[in-house]
Amino acid sequence: MKSVKSEDPFTIPDIHFSTECLSLTGVEQNESYSLEIIENSMRYTILLLMSLVISGCANGCKSVRPKSVDVVFVNLSTHDLNGVKIEHDDRELGVGMMMRGGGGTLLDVGWPMVPNAKVTFIDQHTRNPYSINVSLVSVNEQVQAGKCHRVLIRIMDYDKADVVCE
Repeated sequence: MKSVKSEDPFTIPDIHFSTECLSLTGVEQNESYSLEIIENSMRYTILLLMSLVISGCANGCKSVRPKSVDVVFVNLSTHDLNGVKIEHDDRELGVGMMMRGGGGTLLDVGWPMVPNAKVTFIDQHTRNPYSINVSLVSVNEQVQAGKCHRVLIRIMDYDKADVVCE
């Protein structure tokens, strides 16, 4: 065993290293070779399983992604509205202010496949908030089948709204 001392203050003062080699007998060499084969086969198995999981998720996750549609809000009421949006579980889509007879469009939106949502808005003049429950079941079926690429959210009055495919 050799020892090297360094005068440089930025290095570790005593570094020891060995020039001796470990010799293995025939039995020890066979055991280490067997262990090496087992370790390599385990590595390849783990890599194969990880590849399968990643490719499975990539293929399986495609069907989970929401279909893309254009969402059109239309104010068919006789009221000027503010804060116009459709809300569901954890997300909302909105267009802000809509004058009577006006509308707004959101392009290329991932459509949520939830059964129900709420159309919410505030009357511009009275400042009263309104919320209308709407069903999305029939729209979801059409969007999922690829038959609908434009969803129309129509507000008819304070208590009447619907969601249809156009």
